[in-house]
Amino acid sequence: MVQIRVRYVSDSIQDFIKSLDKRTRIACREAVAALAIYGNELTMPLSKNIGNGLFELRVKEIANIRIIYTFYLNSAWILHVFEKTSNRISKNDMAICLKRKRMLLA
Repeated sequence: MVQIRVRYVSDSIQDFIKSLDKRTRIACREAVAALAIYGNELTMPLSKNIGNGLFELRVKEIANIRIIYTFYLNSAWILHVFEKTSNRISKNDMAICLKRKRMLLA
């Protein structure tokens, strides 16, 4: 096990999670806790590499939530969170993730 620090690039991410129903909110917090414990060793079905140095935490509860993160300076950085409504991540959501990653690395 590799414990790492989990950070959020925006308060809006935590606000979104707080706005979810209780079961989904708890599942999101458990997924983030697993990320903190297992770091880059976390794999499917909870975590998936989606390319460009981005990974998604997959939370399937009442809502189908995706938490997008990257690794930087020995931390996992949560870049974006959204409710997934189709089989693919929307171009808009991916653009948000990539923009926040560029800002983090700058």
